[in-house]
Amino acid sequence: MLTPIIPYLRWELMPSQPGHYQAYQLRGAIGNLFRDWFIMHQHLGRQYLYQHPLVQYKVIEGLPMVVGLGLGAELLAALEPPRQLMMNHVSVEFKEVRLVSEVYEPDFATPRRFQFATPWLALNEDNYARYREHEAYERREAVREMLQSILIGNILSFAKGLGLSILARLQANIENWHAEPVRAKQRESGLLLGFTAGGEITFSAPPFWGFGKQSSRGHGVMITQKMG
Repeated sequence: MLTPIIPYLRWELMPSQPGHYQAYQLRGAIGNLFRDWFIMHQHLGRQYLYQHPLVQYKVIEGLPMVVGLGLGAELLAALEPPRQLMMNHVSVEFKEVRLVSEVYEPDFATPRRFQFATPWLALNEDNYARYREHEAYERREAVREMLQSILIGNILSFAKGLGLSILARLQANIENWHAEPVRAKQRESGLLLGFTAGGEITFSAPPFWGFGKQSSRGHGVMITQKMG
């Protein structure tokens, strides 16, 4: 069976001045700039689209990035990257915009090491209650199995968003994890629970690609690497 080849494009926006930039600020600024393109902001009118985002926003080591996959990459290729944005009520100019174009060849069979580079927001309201119950009774193995199941579900959602069929049975083994509170937006008073986690998985992630809740805002960036 032929491996599908999926376009991948990344804008790397290099600010003229260093600053404390946030992925949700970048998403808001660019989503507003390209409001006519729903793929850029996951909204159709006032309705939020509950599907895996094909354009995602990151700030990695202070560098703002816009990452597109499949239709998202094709759209980024057709648009002109901004040279200036209003982020958190401050005008930010970019001295250079780098375009990184690649192809992504998905692999759902070969074991790889994985690590989350940004907190993974794995839990919804239902499984958050289950997680708290397991933690209260120190059921660490139950927590591991739950997180592994959620991670596989995230990858299935990713594949569905790209129109991919997975013939092999996905396997995930989370060897270590740590929960930490995450504030998704500065304006939000509540905190979400994020996880740093690593282990083995039969999956190859695209560069700087996020999984789980609020992945378009920089959360859940997974790094995968072949073993051996």
